[in-house]
Amino acid sequence: MNRWIPLFFLCCIVAFGFAGSALAAGEASSWRETYDWVMRWINFFILAALIVKFAKTPLRDFISVHREKLVRDLKKKEEEKERAIQEINLVFEQTRTSRTRLEELRNRIIEQGKKKRQELIDEARQESRYKMTSVRERIAHQILNAELRVKADLVESAFEHVWQRLPGVITEDDNQRLVGQFLSDTESR
Repeated sequence: MNRWIPLFFLCCIVAFGFAGSALAAGEASSWRETYDWVMRWINFFILAALIVKFAKTPLRDFISVHREKLVRDLKKKEEEKERAIQEINLVFEQTRTSRTRLEELRNRIIEQGKKKRQELIDEARQESRYKMTSVRERIAHQILNAELRVKADLVESAFEHVWQRLPGVITEDDNQRLVGQFLSDTESR
């Protein structure tokens, strides 16, 4: 109650201060404007005093409740922010791990490719050696067959030549002597 006394005196001073000039003016219309203006201020101070007197506790409670709610919401948002940061860090870590695994997989695939390429090269070399050996053997076989054919042709041609010349060169006595010699050679063996 003691707080309201200075406020009341302030309002009275303001009202009487303006009222004196309003009464001295003498003209009703200008006095009425000043009076209205003073009454507005007095009403404002009365309204402010009533609001402070009766609404102070509910307003304080309302503000404290909302402040607590805002603090809770702020803490909740901070926790969500921390969780989001942790999730982002986890995603970054997984990305780094994935990149590392991808790099290892890439290197492994490259190594397997190099091994496979070397195996194919070795296999191709071995196959070419086998084919070269096979070709050499076929060529040698064909040369041997050609030599045998040439020899057979030579023998056949020599035999025909001998058969054509032999009857004129060898007589019946020579033939008997050669047969006898052949038989004696076979018996001695």
